[in-house]
Amino acid sequence: MTPNERNMASSSERSALIGSGSVYALASAAPVLSTLFITPLVTRVFSPENYGLIAMTITLYQVGGVLLGFGMSAAITRHALISNSGRPGAAALVITNSVFSFFLAAVAALIVVLSGYEVIPTYTPALFVGACISSAAFASLTGCLALLRADQAVKKFVMFSVVASLGGPLTGLSAVLLVSSSPVTYVFALAVVQTLVAAVAILECLRKGSVVWCLSDQIAAIKFGLPTLPHQIAPSAMVTSLVLIVAVMRGPVPAGQLQIGLLLANGIVVILGALNNAWAPLIYKAEPSERIGLLSRTSWVVSGAIVFLAAIFSASVGVLAPLIAGALAGDDVVHRIAVIGASGGILAVYYLANIHLVFLTGNTTMLALTTPLAALFATGTVVWLTTSLMLPLECIALVLPLYNCLQILSASILRRATGLGAPSLSPLIPNSLFSGAFLVSALLFTVDSWTLWISIGVIALSAGFYNRAILRNTELERHG
Repeated sequence: MTPNERNMASSSERSALIGSGSVYALASAAPVLSTLFITPLVTRVFSPENYGLIAMTITLYQVGGVLLGFGMSAAITRHALISNSGRPGAAALVITNSVFSFFLAAVAALIVVLSGYEVIPTYTPALFVGACISSAAFASLTGCLALLRADQAVKKFVMFSVVASLGGPLTGLSAVLLVSSSPVTYVFALAVVQTLVAAVAILECLRKGSVVWCLSDQIAAIKFGLPTLPHQIAPSAMVTSLVLIVAVMRGPVPAGQLQIGLLLANGIVVILGALNNAWAPLIYKAEPSERIGLLSRTSWVVSGAIVFLAAIFSASVGVLAPLIAGALAGDDVVHRIAVIGASGGILAVYYLANIHLVFLTGNTTMLALTTPLAALFATGTVVWLTTSLMLPLECIALVLPLYNCLQILSASILRRATGLGAPSLSPLIPNSLFSGAFLVSALLFTVDSWTLWISIGVIALSAGFYNRAILRNTELERHG
């Protein structure tokens, strides 16, 4: 491998990826801020029973929003960047996605209202109607955001995401305080705001260009998107099933500890997902002859970002875990679950580097099988090992790194099937080791120990010197 084949990104590529990715991270932070600051207010306004109804509605609309989207978001971004009809064709997909989402949501709501059937005892049809409206708005907005991502309209992407995530709950809370303290009031205020945001987002997408309708485009997008539904749902289903299994086998307290720990562990993946909003379009738009090299170079940039995220995570998890878990923190159990689970996040870059090429070719059919199987195998293996060997609760968090390893394997196989070349990922290994070292330090040492901070400092300096040396050598060779 020649020095240039080490695939270090140019400064412009780094700026495009990290700059846009950092702004996209604001959109990812909005739901977290809502959970941290608005949800505690809502839980205090309502009784536990009424908040339980609201929580069920939120869960229903989040799941429904994914299902009603038919996996079209990835299809829309890809279509805008590489298909013959380009952005005008993608705009047509946005409209189709929105119309079908609201139509199917209306049918589901109408069936429940006319039948008078209570989906769950005490869960009224009115609440279900609110969930259906929010689901359709969620699916519609997701399609719009996919087109804005292709347009690289980063600020508008973030604006719509933040308003939907924070504006809905804040409006719902205000309506409850000013109008009626009924769960239905909160749910419908939430639905109205989300529908308005989706409508404005659609208008913004249509304002920027023409619309080209083509039946073959619509069919191709559905064929591309549908297999990604199980792919999208599998990770959350894996975590939910593990929490339920632990609740049955070990009780509600360990289940709560596991849920909070895995939520914290997912922090690195959430930010990486935000970075991916800038990464995927960069790869799609590249010239075919340059795409593999660009993917290799930008993968190294992403691995460097993960080093930074791992350092922040290791320094903060010791404070965040007891703060969020409260009485459930339980002798650092939640802390250890979070750290062990976060190790899966540092592996995700290897998966993404391969799966970008799979999405690029449109061969998504096998994802409907490989991702659920990876989740099922990881869940079964971890439950069997922890049960048969009587391992402590935190060992269940190994499900995340195991799942990601399986995903890397399947993505690599699927990428080979596309016939495209392999990105060079060996330069990522040192950064992955640095990230792992941060997590090991957080696992071994407590936040009030100087040893933790010395370890983090030494690892950070080592990672900084290493990456700086690589960049310097690469720049010298380019100009030499």
